[in-house]
Amino acid sequence: MKSLLYLASSGCQLWCKDKDGWRISTAEPTEPVWVVTDLPDESFAEIEMPRLFGRDRSTFIARQLASRFPDTPYRTALTPHHVSGLMERLAPTHQLFLGISSPERLDTEIGERPITGVWPISLLLTHFCHSRKLPAELLVVLPSPEALRIVFLKKHTPLLTRLAPVANDIRVQAEEIIRTRRYLENTRMIERGQTCPVLLLGDAGAFANPLASAQMTLIAPPAPWDTHPPADWHLPLFDLALTCPAGQIAPIGRRTDFLAKRLRLFALGAAALLMLTSLWAASGNLSVILNTLRQQEQAKTKVQQLQSNITELEQKTNSFGVDPELLRRAITLDEQEVASAPAIADHLQSLSQVLSGFPELRLKQLEWRLLATGETACAKTAGSTVPAAAETPPPAEGEAKRLVELEFEISLPDTYGPGDQARVLRQISQQLGKIKGIALAQDPARELDQGVLQGSTTSTAEKRQHWCLSLPGSTKASAKATEAKP
Repeated sequence: MKSLLYLASSGCQLWCKDKDGWRISTAEPTEPVWVVTDLPDESFAEIEMPRLFGRDRSTFIARQLASRFPDTPYRTALTPHHVSGLMERLAPTHQLFLGISSPERLDTEIGERPITGVWPISLLLTHFCHSRKLPAELLVVLPSPEALRIVFLKKHTPLLTRLAPVANDIRVQAEEIIRTRRYLENTRMIERGQTCPVLLLGDAGAFANPLASAQMTLIAPPAPWDTHPPADWHLPLFDLALTCPAGQIAPIGRRTDFLAKRLRLFALGAAALLMLTSLWAASGNLSVILNTLRQQEQAKTKVQQLQSNITELEQKTNSFGVDPELLRRAITLDEQEVASAPAIADHLQSLSQVLSGFPELRLKQLEWRLLATGETACAKTAGSTVPAAAETPPPAEGEAKRLVELEFEISLPDTYGPGDQARVLRQISQQLGKIKGIALAQDPARELDQGVLQGSTTSTAEKRQHWCLSLPGSTKASAKATEAKP
């Protein structure tokens, strides 16, 4: 059960909220109480300030707050709601203060009770009307039997609050509302002659005619109170206070019990979370240990099975009457020399696809040789302009490691001039370069280009049209025949 202390100008009431709603209580609460005030000393103050940040800003605000409310600890700084832009949100140049200038009444009524906080009724009305469905400029009126609370909001920011000590007389209360409007016009908070919306939290029908004559329009309260208005409008404000909205004005010294309780709950929650995290981590480690032991047992079983398979295989090998080591060498030789030997058909097919586009050419010489592991291709080629035939590229994973050396020489027709011969040589080299995995060690086209750069006088016909290259053990032709027309 939650308790709330309501301090009004006429007296003090202690309210309690249970499952049946709000009721007045006479029993002294044992838990911290919420305090709601409706005193004539409540006031707002708005100042303009430079755009400061960090400690400079907090120091400036604290100094200005102390100068506006020097005689009371019940004060606070509020941020206006009508800020726009990133810089205005980070460091607004308008600051709003709220305070109760006479703290004696509060200290007397609160006494030694532990409190949750103090919320003036003006602040609660501001939070109650902070809805986009309501106008930005609004006059909020809360009638009560002994007084009339009026709060003016401009851009959803409270600028004026006053408590008119008038009796429960509709005519007199309407005159107070109209007098407040004239004051706002004189101080230029609203334009003269402007229609002023009024949110009256009470019997609005009785105020309709007097306010309409003064260009003041009554508006409906926000949902859900527009369809189901309460009998006492103070009760929704009490519910709002229980949510601890921003802007409470009590000093920290008055709220030590409440803050200590919250800190204790936070510490208990953090400890419980830490314990759950530790249990979760321990359970994870335990599952890892169990999985490791299970995998270890499976590995032992597999090792035993492999050992039995090896023993059985050795027994079968011994039954053949052949030395096992000799059999292993034979298998290794078969895998490395016989099974890994590539087929010559793939390489000849690749070469034939290249040369098929040149029907006038004749193949003078062709040599296909399987390279040993680690042997450099075309190392013995005489007259090569490339030293030691350029090292063959390392084989990619999944491909055969054996390489093949392919060396061939062609004969050019006598009808070809030097330009035609050079063009044919370049075209053949280009087509050869399209074969996957090829490495040209000797290339007549490259030698031709070097001869041009060095100013060689030897004709193309006097040179051997000789290529030497390396290919992977298994390859497929990737070059398409292109017929040359010299």
